[in-house]
Amino acid sequence: MKLSLKFSTAMLAIIGGVQIVGCQSLIPLIAIPVSLTGSLANIELIAGEQSTTCGSVNFATESGFTIGRGTFEIDANSLSFASIETIPAGDGSDEMPANQAVENSITLTAFVAAAGLQDTATEVGDPYGPYTILLDDNFQPVSVSPSSITLTQDTIDLLNGGSLSLCLQIESTVSGSLAISSFTLNLGL
Repeated sequence: MKLSLKFSTAMLAIIGGVQIVGCQSLIPLIAIPVSLTGSLANIELIAGEQSTTCGSVNFATESGFTIGRGTFEIDANSLSFASIETIPAGDGSDEMPANQAVENSITLTAFVAAAGLQDTATEVGDPYGPYTILLDDNFQPVSVSPSSITLTQDTIDLLNGGSLSLCLQIESTVSGSLAISSFTLNLGL
């Protein structure tokens, strides 16, 4: 997948021109949606089992600016879920003890590593998460917590380099298909 950043790049270049040394927090982060395709965009989940899918992301900027800080964000509005079934009670009974009630949720951790390291990204990459995605009674995503996580310097360096590997490690309390249209990188100088 290729990310086009012409407008956002121009905005960062303009904002960068007014940067005050030591005052990065005064300069806003620019939200850049990163569209996902293929196996990263549609993931089949089996309740109680961990699923991992990996791919590559091209993040080319043409302005020559250098990213200095940012966050990795997942928004519930970029997610949809088609449920197949709910996870049964651990002992096979119809009722679960109150302290073991299962909340319909999905746990997602994203791992970012250097390009070409999809096979080992979950071992060597920077982890972002776990994000907890709560589902409503119709199994639709309603919230994501935390909403964003600060990028590490290693990930910032990979973004400045242009290409990276992305792996999504997911576990769900319900079986079904999770569609992720995008995540957001909030970036600043």
